[in-house]
Amino acid sequence: MRIRRRDFLGAGGTLLASASLAGCAARVAPGTAAARSPASADSPFSHGVASGDPLQDRVVIWTRARRGDSPEPVEVEWFCALDADGRERVAAGTVVAGRERDHTVAIDVTGLQPGTTYYYGFVALGWRSILGRTRTAPRDTDSARFAVASCANYSQGFFNGYRCIAEHDDLDAVIHLGDYIYEYERGKYSAGAELDREPDPPHELLRLEDYRQRYAQYRSDPDLQAAHARHPFIAIWDDHESANNAWLGGAKNHDPSEGAWQARLAAATRAYMEWLPIRPTPSGAGGRLYRTFRFGTLCELFMLDGRIVGRDAQVEDRRDWGQVMRGDRSMLGDAQERWLHEGLTRSRADGVQWRLLGQQTMMAQLRRTDGIANKDQWDGYHAARERLLSAIEAGNLDNVVVLTGDIHSSWANELARDPFDATRYDPATGRGALATELICAGITSPSPYLRERTRLFPEWVRKTHPHVKYLEGVHRGYLIVDVGRARTRAEWHLLETVMEPSTGKWVDAVLEVESGSPHLKRKETQT
Repeated sequence: MRIRRRDFLGAGGTLLASASLAGCAARVAPGTAAARSPASADSPFSHGVASGDPLQDRVVIWTRARRGDSPEPVEVEWFCALDADGRERVAAGTVVAGRERDHTVAIDVTGLQPGTTYYYGFVALGWRSILGRTRTAPRDTDSARFAVASCANYSQGFFNGYRCIAEHDDLDAVIHLGDYIYEYERGKYSAGAELDREPDPPHELLRLEDYRQRYAQYRSDPDLQAAHARHPFIAIWDDHESANNAWLGGAKNHDPSEGAWQARLAAATRAYMEWLPIRPTPSGAGGRLYRTFRFGTLCELFMLDGRIVGRDAQVEDRRDWGQVMRGDRSMLGDAQERWLHEGLTRSRADGVQWRLLGQQTMMAQLRRTDGIANKDQWDGYHAARERLLSAIEAGNLDNVVVLTGDIHSSWANELARDPFDATRYDPATGRGALATELICAGITSPSPYLRERTRLFPEWVRKTHPHVKYLEGVHRGYLIVDVGRARTRAEWHLLETVMEPSTGKWVDAVLEVESGSPHLKRKETQT
């Protein structure tokens, strides 16, 4: 729907309240997407709106505005308001969407009130965007509720999980733990031909324009747009935003014949910073994405980069205990380790009750009879995990909850130094545990336990790994984490299908950890 500039400015942007995705004419509620119909081809806002990185007094709002395929810059008007009609505006301005940022814009809206819901929108070239909804972090609160998501391969299924997340009305933020896109070429790790969701571009991502084009494809999805429009995101990358099994100096899915790794990583980093609603600070621009978010004295969220900034290469042989146990191996890097240990200590000194660590790969021990099970996980970085657990123990840092993605399955684990030693860890009481770990399934990426040679692995883990309190190894889904003063509660929402558009789901398990005791207790699910 077209809108004149004077209507937007003079009436406070009231028409934005009825805008659907990308300016379609259908009327929808603020912060929701239209049905799965395509957006108008003429609108400059074909990739929706988003918000992210909420603090007490500010939040980033995002959109992309472009006149068709024209490289010319586009002037974009934006506003942030207290009401869904856009009348009670608290901030407004203009910004230019140009080719240097792939026509994306990210505005750090400041001067906001803590714990407050805001609505925001954009106008460009006579078109209006959907109205987005966001929320600042509270000054203090007794409860906080998050959705936790990861591993959304466009070519492996429909983004039904994002649609379900958009339908939650009580979230403070969506914590995205990486694999927001996948870098693979057409036909690799894909069901795209069956679903008419082939990757674009069709080749493996190597250059800046490749990554930009793939983000544009993902962000054209109405379900992902709906989640972004409804809730602020707090995101960190994993490996597929650059290349499979990436580390600081390379990746499993990068061959020297494809060019210099650092050039590819720089292109992937730049595209990520352009297309995600992340605060454009010097730390982010330089590739340092680790950062924190406080929700009053209730909890502090530490978003960790366990993928790029300080990670050593994976060991070559998962059975080589000498390499696995080497004391100098790093997952986070020296600078990030110091930052994390100091931050955890400071949060406790400031009276913050819960410490949440958002990160990529499984931290709990997962062993086979002949070695570690996965050399990309923290098991392959034994000394790094020991340093973190030692810091938690030495600092008497209680209420540490690790949030993890990556493994395309659902887990709840207790984190102990040696959970296989009954003298050091008691699975019945949690004695010896120092923290807990909650792992979400993938939004679409399939379970690694569907193949014939791996399908019995989950049952074997349940029998032999006493610290694993829950494991569902088949279905896709997401996690809801509800933080309260007395306990943190985790609900695993699993999807009926991703092979067709659907919002069918169920809560498969509910586990709680009480304040002061890192022991996971199973609760009854509500049907």
